[in-house]
Amino acid sequence: MRSHARTFVEAALLLRLDGRAGAPRLLGYGAEQPMLLLESLLGCNFLFLLQDAAAPLSLHLQVVKRVVQHLREMHAIGIVHNDVAIPNVVVHVDADYQLRDVRLVEFTVACPSGDSLALDVEPGAFPCVAPDVARGGASTPAADVYSLGALLRELSQAQEAARLATQEDPQARPDLGALEELLSHAVAWQKNKEKRRKGKKAKRHRGQEGAAASREDSGRQAR
Repeated sequence: MRSHARTFVEAALLLRLDGRAGAPRLLGYGAEQPMLLLESLLGCNFLFLLQDAAAPLSLHLQVVKRVVQHLREMHAIGIVHNDVAIPNVVVHVDADYQLRDVRLVEFTVACPSGDSLALDVEPGAFPCVAPDVARGGASTPAADVYSLGALLRELSQAQEAARLATQEDPQARPDLGALEELLSHAVAWQKNKEKRRKGKKAKRHRGQEGAAASREDSGRQAR
């Protein structure tokens, strides 16, 4: 069960964000029971999109790029999320898999930048929490970079970005601006790959239709 103190911190952070940086708006707070009432979000858990075989891989990268943009805005406000895991990302796409919106949820371990969560657990106990935070260190933007890198490791693309982001030393991790640039290149490359594959498929389909028409003409002539 969440504590009153932790719920108060989470409520204060959500009020500060007020719907910015992809965060849900806080609608209510339990004075007697530690609970929060948040706005309803359109879309589905990112995990469901990753499990959808029809979703293009470039869409996965676009989602992560949008998460990076939200984190940059969040850090500018002075807040660190600390747990950018796949289940904590809500994605809204239309029927044609066009990305409409990306939101971040679960601010249960978020805190002001520079604060410590006072954890004392083995790094890896919480896969998306940076080892420096797990050991009780300060929550900094570099912690969210690590968290994002752990998320990227679950994808089949942008593995170099994932490797760089999950380095043990926080100072060695790239900043979010550099990660966004890497992801922009990855999105463009993946989209071109999908476009070429689609073109080849369409060409093959036209060839098959032409061959079928030719056989049909030959059959008529034989009769």
